Amino acid sequence: MRHTSNLEHAIKFAAQHIDAPLSLDLRKIFWDMETRKFSTIKESLDNYLESWRHYNLEFVTSFHLIESSLYEPSDSRRLDLLDKSLSVILEGTYEKMLHYAQEIKSPITTLHMLGVILPILGLVIFPLLGAFLQGLVKWYHLAFIYNIVLPLMVYIFGMNILSRRPTGYGNSKIINSVYERGFNPFWLCFMIASFFIIIGLFPLVINILNPPSAVDGSACLSNDIDLGKLGCFFGFINFQNSVYGPLPSFHQLFSS
Repeated sequence: MRHTSNLEHAIKFAAQHIDAPLSLDLRKIFWDMETRKFSTIKESLDNYLESWRHYNLEFVTSFHLIESSLYEPSDSRRLDLLDKSLSVILEGTYEKMLHYAQEIKSPITTLHMLGVILPILGLVIFPLLGAFLQGLVKWYHLAFIYNIVLPLMVYIFGMNILSRRPTGYGNSKIINSVYERGFNPFWLCFMIASFFIIIGLFPLVINILNPPSAVDGSACLSNDIDLGKLGCFFGFINFQNSVYGPLPSFHQLFSS
């Protein structure tokens, strides 16, 4: 709009270089005009702005200032209106973000209590309840609460907080294309994580395939690695004719 005062080209340029969902809305403006729903781009734009009037009045005001710059005879006055439209949308978004930041303190505290403090307190309260209720609280009750109920509650509450966030802007597609040509760290992180996961599961596999047993003259059990003063690599322990280690402890935790 600064170089060429043409509303259609400006909307088309914005629709091609910003991300969804705003880019889809701008394309819908052209679609309504091309399908003869509206005769001009201005009518289609005014109809689209009505949906924003009760949600973001600064966005509507900025577009009206851009439209009014088309009718200014002097370039200086036209550029002043374009600068004014930019300042209106920025100041309006800034004010809304300030109010949002002030109002978000209490919900964030509630989210912290729900996602961090409550699970820690539950680890103390549930064993006491299990003792008073004489075994009515089973391990699958805890698994259901900690793996399904609590994460679902935290997710819904967090998304509710984010849904009240004021309208921002979409990133330019040019920025995304630059990052796509760069190094993608996904596969490197995947290989590193897979390496450590395999190491972590290796003692469990040993327990399943060939359970370790005591060896005469050795501080470590069979299938374990003696590291001398550092101890045994996997840390299997034979106590009262029972083998304790990663898999046995895991089995006893859920069978008790």
